[in-house]
Amino acid sequence: MPSTLWPSTEEPAERKALITAYTAAKFYRDDVMTMVLKEAKKSIAEQKSSDDAMEIAAGRKRSKALKEWIARDHPLKGDAYTMIARIIDADAIKIPEASQMNLQRGDFVKEMVSTGRKSKVNGWHFISGGYFQHILPIALELIDKYAALLQRRKDEFAMNVFMKAFLGLHVSLVPGPPPSSGNVGAPMTLPRWNTWSTFAGSGSDLLRQPSDARQRQSVILQQNQDEVIANDEDAEWFACGITLQDIGTVFKRTQRPADFLTPEQIDDKPGYIQDTYRWVYDSLDFSKPLHTFALIMALVTINHVPAMFINIPDRYRDSDVGDIEKTKRFVQGFTWYDKTDSKRGTKQKDIFLTMVVTIIIALYEEDSPLRKYAQKHKKLGDAFTKKHGRTSTLSCMYL
Repeated sequence: MPSTLWPSTEEPAERKALITAYTAAKFYRDDVMTMVLKEAKKSIAEQKSSDDAMEIAAGRKRSKALKEWIARDHPLKGDAYTMIARIIDADAIKIPEASQMNLQRGDFVKEMVSTGRKSKVNGWHFISGGYFQHILPIALELIDKYAALLQRRKDEFAMNVFMKAFLGLHVSLVPGPPPSSGNVGAPMTLPRWNTWSTFAGSGSDLLRQPSDARQRQSVILQQNQDEVIANDEDAEWFACGITLQDIGTVFKRTQRPADFLTPEQIDDKPGYIQDTYRWVYDSLDFSKPLHTFALIMALVTINHVPAMFINIPDRYRDSDVGDIEKTKRFVQGFTWYDKTDSKRGTKQKDIFLTMVVTIIIALYEEDSPLRKYAQKHKKLGDAFTKKHGRTSTLSCMYL
């Protein structure tokens, strides 16, 4: 179970509820994989039995894609889009869409919990012949007991832990029933292995048309995959690859960047510095303007160092940085200079990313361990300013 799912409160009942939800959600993932493996193998075998050499070659490509997909740790993650498309069709440029697209993850989980509480559990996105629809009521019964211990509302608590479980499994692609054919009769409601839904939509027509057919397929597939990942606000994402031109894409992100370092990776010594990094790591919330601002400033910093640098004096008085306003005036008096003649760039941007985000939030949030230390001792402390403050001071030039 991913460590990111553990609540910072370390409440035993909440931990057990998360483990229950995560274990149950894995049955859903496994049901999907079992269905795809069974149906794809059957389809591929038929294609390989053809007398047409091109069909046989296409079957081999699909078989290879299937093996690669099955070996993935997170087969329903957004970056599996290309593999799934090629399992279905060796020449695919997108995954065939299910009847319902642009799924909202909150509605997806809410409907699942509601369905799991009914006397007859069917519908939702359950896989025919799968185990999850039988496991879900048992899991909900256990989770309800933990909710009672925590004095939490059972439906809200169940949705919360299952939301975290599906995020922990990186579920961004789910099979669904095919679109209505328009024929007379009830539409198919069971998910199919070869029609899929995404969260927040994807797969719009693309303007770029490479001349080479194979290149065109790869480019369009990659673009469709990138769009699936970008449109999923809750999906795992990496900040250090964001350029200044793409900085607008981070505004809708809800999750902490996957390349945001843990407190122990920054400072392995217990104390107020590690406590500060832990406090920011656990409380990072991009619905707060300050936290989003800190992220934007960190992205600006990692995209400029070392092209823009500042001279930081080796010695200065504590009174120069006794409070936020003094610190701002002190730092804003520094001059910029270019170090590209001696440095090519930051080799490990995640350190700068984490430090800049942390220093901005910790300086402005009154409850941060850093602010509390400064209020008590009337200074930030040498342990902070000599290492962590130096790296993060770049961001203060903008504040």
